[in-house]
This record gives sequence, structure tokens and C-alpha cells, in this order.
Amino acid sequence: MHAELHGGDADELHRADGQLRAGLLGGRRRALLRPQAVQRRRPDGCRPAGTGIAAGVGYVQAPASGPGGAPLGIFVFHNLTVEAGATVRFTGARAAVLLVGDAARIAGVINAAAGHPTPGPGGGAGGSEVGPARGCGAGAPGVKSANRDSGGGGGGAGSTGGPGGDIGGTLGGLGGAACMPALLEPLQGGSGGGRGSPGGAASAAAGGSGGGALQITALGSLEITGTINAGGAGGEAAAGSSTDAGGGGGGGSGGAILLEAPTVITGATAIVVANGGGGGGGGGTIAGGPGDDGGTSTQPAQGGFGGELSANGGTGGSLGSPPDVGTGGATNGGGGGGAAGVIAIRGRTLMIAGTISPHATQADVQR
Repeated sequence: MHAELHGGDADELHRADGQLRAGLLGGRRRALLRPQAVQRRRPDGCRPAGTGIAAGVGYVQAPASGPGGAPLGIFVFHNLTVEAGATVRFTGARAAVLLVGDAARIAGVINAAAGHPTPGPGGGAGGSEVGPARGCGAGAPGVKSANRDSGGGGGGAGSTGGPGGDIGGTLGGLGGAACMPALLEPLQGGSGGGRGSPGGAASAAAGGSGGGALQITALGSLEITGTINAGGAGGEAAAGSSTDAGGGGGGGSGGAILLEAPTVITGATAIVVANGGGGGGGGGTIAGGPGDDGGTSTQPAQGGFGGELSANGGTGGSLGSPPDVGTGGATNGGGGGGAAGVIAIRGRTLMIAGTISPHATQADVQR
């Protein structure tokens, strides 16, 4: 079980395991939120929905901080501790912002990664039969020509996404544009990968959704020894067919992580990642395989295997590894890999260790 902080219009705090200590900004008393305490507030263990102060947690909504940014869901604390063993997960249309009046310590897990099919907070959805990919660097869909079906493009973020696999003159979907600023001004989530061309199937292989946007700003210090993940989701695989299989979906890009404090420390055990998802494999006589989600290491997410020879999805972007193009088989292509997102760390004193992927932009907190 895990805790969930929802960043959409019906925002709630779910506490089920571990501890999350939160002292409300502006108050003298520090609240220690335990499972039993929150269960007494509501039978389902949730922070009641809505803005204002509830269950010891302040929450407000704000518009995007600039053109192209995501609307913001802002949680306000005096001190914040996510204990080892606790998990906090954000979802919703709004980028998640934690404003801490003094010290923040993250020893557990903060999950702002994309799911299937849900993007991370403030991120763009992958392309599907419902609609095109979303986000500032949305991947383009695959193309159909006769029985040739190319893969969807990977979502773009800190770099361009990987193109979908093409087949002869049938081009793959273009990878999404590089669109995230290095210092994350404005704050925005990752982008979805394009859907694969459907072949003769009723629905196409969907692109992976983009990772979310998370900002932690502490006026005292910020120490991370746990995990923060804003990875993109892998693209779906195309179904198999003996006559007209389809192309794989592009991987979703990684999202955005902005860490700010006068003193920022990431310890040797810290994991701060916004890796892109792998592209889905194109179909053949059998179905392809889905792309892996952006993981919690510096290794790129693997693309899915092709249902026919060489119709593999491209790897996702990570530290030192750009997203790869999907490959084309005889009649179908794999989806392109999603680009890595952007990590920015701002502070006057920076002590950076642990696993950071992609490379973090470092700057003074006053810039």
C-alpha cells in the first residue's frame, strides 16, 4: 500500500504505510501524520478533497507559472519528512509543488511517474484511438500505407524523442520536439508518445504517457536519501495478425524534477530520475512486446521486441543515452523511445551524489 497526493481538481492525501510528517506553514505545531491518525479523519484514509487546510496539510491551486506550463497544485508545509518505507504518489492534471518553510527530508519514495494510461502530474497522455498524444513535445502517430504500418514517435522533453520505425517509403511517426527549459521555467510535465499505425486491428497500440512535473522548494534545507521518480511510460505493443498487423506505440518522455533550497543534499543512496519510456514493438504473426517504463537507474528503458524480425521499439532516453529510433521490419515498425526529461537543482550549497538521470542542471537558487 502507498500514500497518494492527488494533484488534480479533487486533491486528496492517502496515508496507508510508513510515515509522512508535515508541519503546516505558518503554524507553531508540527503535525505527525500516522496511518491511524489519518484513518480517524476519514474512513478511507484520505485527506478530504478541496483547497485550504485539511488533515494538517495546506493545499491551493494556481495557474501555470508561464506560457506553456502546467497549472499548479501547491501543498504547503513548515517542515516535511517522507520517512523510509513510505511512498507518496502524485496524479492529476496539475504539476505538483511542495513548498516547505524550513527543512524537507525525503528518505522514502515520491512517485510522479506516468502509469498506463495515466500521465504523471501535469504530464501529457500518450496517443491512442481516443486522441493524439499530448504535451509540449508530443510524438507523432505512425503511418499506414497498404499493409505497411509504421511505429509512433517517442515523446520529446529535454531532447527530441526517437522516431518510429519506418518501412521503405512509409515513414515512422516523428519524435516529439525538445521543449523543456533547462531550469524548468515554466514547470511542465513530460509528453506522450504517438500511437502506432493500427494495421487491420480495431485499435492502435497506444503511446506511453509522459512523466509528471514535481517541484520541491524549501526555505531551509532539502536532503534526499530516498527516491524521486518522474519517468515516462513505455509504448504499447501492436497486436499480431496473419494479414495486417500494426506498428508499436512511441514511448512517453520523462517529466520534470525541480529541487530548490539554500542547501540541497542528495546522498549516496538518493535516486532522482526522469527517464523516458521504451517504444512498443511492432506486430507480426504474433504480437510484439511493450516498451519498458523509464526506470530508477541510469540504464535506458528497453524497447519492446517485434512480432516480426527487426520491428523492435527504440530504447528510452536516460543519462548519456539519447532515445533510439524504432526499427522497421518487413511490414511493420516499432515505436520510438521517449526522451529523458529535465532535472534542475538550484541552491547556494549543493552536495550532489547518488543516482541522477538525466544529468541535472545546477544553478544558484537566486537565478
